[in-house]
Amino acid sequence: MKRFTLNWKIALSIIVLTNTFLFQINRGHCDETSSKALDIMEKVFETYEKLKSYSYINHKKGLDTHTKEKEQRLLSDAAKMGKKTDWKSGSEPQMKEGEYAIKFIKPYSLQMKIIKSDFTPSVLFGSLLTYRADKDPNVWWFKLKYSPIALKRSIESEDGDFLTQGWTKPIVGLKYQIKKAKEIKYKGEEEVNGIKCNVVEIVFNKDYQPSEEDKNEIKEYIKKLKVPKELEEDIFKGVMNKEESEMSSSQFWFDKEKNVLVKIVDYIDGKFYWQNVYKDVQLNNVSEEDF
Repeated sequence: MKRFTLNWKIALSIIVLTNTFLFQINRGHCDETSSKALDIMEKVFETYEKLKSYSYINHKKGLDTHTKEKEQRLLSDAAKMGKKTDWKSGSEPQMKEGEYAIKFIKPYSLQMKIIKSDFTPSVLFGSLLTYRADKDPNVWWFKLKYSPIALKRSIESEDGDFLTQGWTKPIVGLKYQIKKAKEIKYKGEEEVNGIKCNVVEIVFNKDYQPSEEDKNEIKEYIKKLKVPKELEEDIFKGVMNKEESEMSSSQFWFDKEKNVLVKIVDYIDGKFYWQNVYKDVQLNNVSEEDF
């Protein structure tokens, strides 16, 4: 019987064409707006990876999913410093807003000031929460506005999202969201707080289940960003939590000139769920003396 053989040049051509085809699928089914959106986001990744430090005012708005346990712990901290409040949390998630000043130095030093917030009692306004992985990656510090001292707390005691503030988590999240995208669209340009932005929308595949390869890629990217090993799992779980898996789409506004995040809006079943707006953004402006 005659043996079938394939010319090596033809075989190579088939391999190249196949790889090109698969690459184009990953780029958004060869759609021009998808390709532009991916190019924009790639510049955002590159910019963030090169940043040394940054600061901004973060305005949050969305459904309150903070636990009562965390609220009670914060109130307990206030009580230890002689501050009293009659603030009580609601039993059901409510639409709330908050504003926070963030300072971040790489690899992972973080400070958050609570400016005002519906998520916490007013006695905590002006409080500083500080995490210095370079000093001790296992503790963080909590200081009331008028208190001369700060309380040291273990990172295991922080069941909220302070330790994952800054842009690291949303940048890692964006990597993951691209993987689970059903559709990626460039939506044009818009201004946010006077800043010209490129707008990108990602519609998610509701049936997407991350493979082990996808999970490992996200974990490796977290390591690439030099997240302390003590927080790697928090970042990883944060981008794969229940709310993230239920989201139907997200829209992103990126500073057209600086290639950084300006605004994110998340939707569940097409309805508004959560929004982050980053104002007064400054890059490479924070030093250790600012902590």
